[in-house]
Amino acid sequence: MALRKCPDCGKEMSTNATKCPHCGYKDKFTQVAILVLILLVIGIIIGVIWYFSYEKHLNDLSNTVKQTSLYSR
Repeated sequence: MALRKCPDCGKEMSTNATKCPHCGYKDKFTQVAILVLILLVIGIIIGVIWYFSYEKHLNDLSNTVKQTSLYSR
């Protein structure tokens, strides 16, 4: 575990820490990285849901076209 200096108080803190144990300074980069990760996961979930619902819609449409062409003969 590596140590770095807190930008606010200058005391040593872990590079893995999300806030300084001495003064409570929260690292803005860590907060932004967590927010970006959460938004990315939400985007992936929405994309997967959209993909499968769109694929189902295409299959339903294809079946409807096939049934319509059978009835028109």
